[in-house]
Amino acid sequence: MSAYTTNDLIKSVRVRGMFPDASKGTLSAENILLVASEELRLTLVPMIMAAREKYYETFVDYPMISGQEIYKIPDRAVGGIASVVQYVINESVTNVAPLDPNQRSTTGTGSYPKGFYFENDHIVIYPKPNATQGTIRVRYFQRTSLLEQTLNCAQITVVDEANSSVTLRTIPASWSSAMPLDFISDKSPYAIYGLDKPINVISAGNNVSFVLLPYDRDNNLMVKAGDWLSLAGYSPIPEIPSEFFPLLAQATAARLLIAIGDDLNGKKATDELTKMQSVAIRLITPREQFGLKKVKSDWRNW
Repeated sequence: MSAYTTNDLIKSVRVRGMFPDASKGTLSAENILLVASEELRLTLVPMIMAAREKYYETFVDYPMISGQEIYKIPDRAVGGIASVVQYVINESVTNVAPLDPNQRSTTGTGSYPKGFYFENDHIVIYPKPNATQGTIRVRYFQRTSLLEQTLNCAQITVVDEANSSVTLRTIPASWSSAMPLDFISDKSPYAIYGLDKPINVISAGNNVSFVLLPYDRDNNLMVKAGDWLSLAGYSPIPEIPSEFFPLLAQATAARLLIAIGDDLNGKKATDELTKMQSVAIRLITPREQFGLKKVKSDWRNW
């Protein structure tokens, strides 16, 4: 089964709201996806995280550098915060305790972090490291990407690992080598990976090369034919469990009906949305069924 793309979402929204197939105006594809992106972030993501807190959690690793105590929280962190800070050395992973900056009792250094605190969009580890052994791991909840039409994205047809390049079905005319791209899996749970990858060269034959293609922690190539590329921060596939696709379409249709002043049908759509929400939540609520979970958590952690 092919991935549920924003093309499918737009069609579903128009059917649910009985909207005209308008290419411009309030009900244009761009405006439908704008409202859908808002519903995704403000309605569906909180629902999913309430049932599966760690669903959108991922991490970034920073090599510990002697004398460096400040490490950036990723730009795509929800709320600009870190959920957990860890110190990793060899096979050992240790949670670093949060502390109040006023608890900092010395400006001395140490061989490993004992605590951390927030400072603007960074974390500050304490004490300041005087060694380079180990890694600072910052775990965070990754913000979902804005939804984009497939015509502004590109699907991968061939992967050339030896040359760190991919062949695309088509390349959007607006793309240039100055634009970083995201890789999006076409298989559930539609994870975005290889964030903000800079393009090396765009060449003839719809070929795009990178300095390095995305690999997982075990050094396995993650890219496969069928996956998508999009401008960084955008995606042609909603980052939600498959069971939530109809829910996103219904939430978007309800919002649009109310926005255009159709209060009666907007109320009906909202009532139906409430019923659908309870069903969708039951599908992902953690519980044992023959030893298996309904939805795998930590799906972004490579």
